[in-house]
Amino acid sequence: MTTSSRRWLLGWLCLVSVLVLSLSAQAHPEQVHQGIAIDAPAEAVQSKTPVLAGKVQIQLVAQPPLSEIVPAHQPVRLRLEAANRQHQPVQNAQWQITLNTPAKTPWLSSDFPMVEGTTLLNANLTSATSLLELETILPIRGSYTLQATIAAPGINAPVAQTFVLNVPENPVKYRNAATLAVILLLVGLLGGWLIAKQPRGGSEELSQSVRLLLSGAAMAAIVALLVVNISAENAEHSQLEPLSLSRTTAEVGSLKLEYLGDTIATVGKLADLSARLIDTRTNQPVQDTTFRLQAKDLEHGMTVLSVAGKPDANGVFTWQQQFFDGAPHQIQIEAVSPANSAPLTLAQAIDIESIAPPLSVRLMTLGYMTAIVGIGMVIGFGAGRMRSGSRYRKSSVKPDTGRI
Repeated sequence: MTTSSRRWLLGWLCLVSVLVLSLSAQAHPEQVHQGIAIDAPAEAVQSKTPVLAGKVQIQLVAQPPLSEIVPAHQPVRLRLEAANRQHQPVQNAQWQITLNTPAKTPWLSSDFPMVEGTTLLNANLTSATSLLELETILPIRGSYTLQATIAAPGINAPVAQTFVLNVPENPVKYRNAATLAVILLLVGLLGGWLIAKQPRGGSEELSQSVRLLLSGAAMAAIVALLVVNISAENAEHSQLEPLSLSRTTAEVGSLKLEYLGDTIATVGKLADLSARLIDTRTNQPVQDTTFRLQAKDLEHGMTVLSVAGKPDANGVFTWQQQFFDGAPHQIQIEAVSPANSAPLTLAQAIDIESIAPPLSVRLMTLGYMTAIVGIGMVIGFGAGRMRSGSRYRKSSVKPDTGRI
């Protein structure tokens, strides 16, 4: 290899190294999870369901605007309000809320592929006023659907409306994806160029170069497959077997707050969660109770769900929630009742079982990585052959010494 070729190769390796270091530094940026400011801007979300005249109308307001939130990092406050045909607020409303994640895409998966096409929240909530407010984390980019059904005294039949929440992708993801694509392309260019630099003296040597090109592409595919599968296995075995956690209770005087839901949840599936407040003297639930709950991700220190509601006819406050992150979570429940001057609170630990990305997502990622490397190798091989051929033609031209 000539001195210029060595310098050229060293320059390319330095460039690739710089890009790799920049990607590793940007792949896991410091995540600062902040709450929603009181004076944060808000936007009205249009209903997908046609609103009929004379019917109860449901309005949805998102704070901050959906275009400004960052998936999996920044919470959003969803405020639902219902008004009757006289535009008066609906009192003592019973809400049925279902929040569905974006549908699966055949081309590009999100950071949480097991969450795509699933239900994030399903709850029956009772509100004394016309306003229902919840705060949640939307884990992935895409179009969410929020189905809200309301029933209240004076309403002949339940009224349902569907809202679409369009959440953009985190800009950092585009930057990281572009950086990774450039790195893979440069690796392919370098490999194709080095293969093309091999001396050729005939068809046999040319076929040898083609074989080297195919072997390099196969090796790149094997390495990429190993990386994807090893990372998936590490994610699958990063946690021990799910712990058998006990359900917690809290007592003040004759009142007892009990957690009745699941203690183990799985990513991509709804967990059945519930609590009740009972009077130990009669062993009967206290109906006039308001429950406030917060579900927190202990690893990242963020609140993934915050909502309040009243119990059902059996005195049990029930909701279904999906935990999209495999980190341990904690549910904090506060029960406020006129029977007690101070609220009762409890904290329940929830162990989350994480799941590795499905094989289809791994193969799709492998295909993209291999294709980018292969394209780079073809371009590098062609450019190297053109340059080698040009030098060969120049060296084969002999000066004409027959003329004076």
